[in-house]
Amino acid sequence: MQTSKRINRMALISFILGLIALLSLGLYWELQTLIFSHNTDEFANRVILPIMDGSTTVRNFCALTALVSGIIALNQIKKAGQFEKRKLFAWIGIVLGSSWILFGIAVGFIFSLAKLLD
Repeated sequence: MQTSKRINRMALISFILGLIALLSLGLYWELQTLIFSHNTDEFANRVILPIMDGSTTVRNFCALTALVSGIIALNQIKKAGQFEKRKLFAWIGIVLGSSWILFGIAVGFIFSLAKLLD
C-alpha cells in the first residue's frame, strides 16, 4: 500500500511570508515613485508615508516569521520522516527571512557608521 506524502503547512507559511516580505519592497518602491511624481507635501504626508511605514512593518514581521516558521517546519519534517514533503519551501522561507534580517542589520550599521563619521 502506497502512502501519500503530506505537504507541511509550516513550510508553506514560511514560503508565503517570505514572498510577502519580498513583495512589500516592490510596494515600497512604487510608493516612493508616487511621492516624487506629486508636488504636494500634504498628499505625501497624509497618504503615502503611512502606507510606506506600514509596508516596512509588514516586511519586517513577515521576514522574522518566515525565518522562525521555516525552522519549525524543517524540524517537523525531520520528525515526520518520509511522510511530509516541501522541505524546499521551508528553506526558501528561511533564506528570504534571514536575508531580509541581515540586510536590515547591514543598512542600520551603515547608517550608524555614516552618522559617526559625519
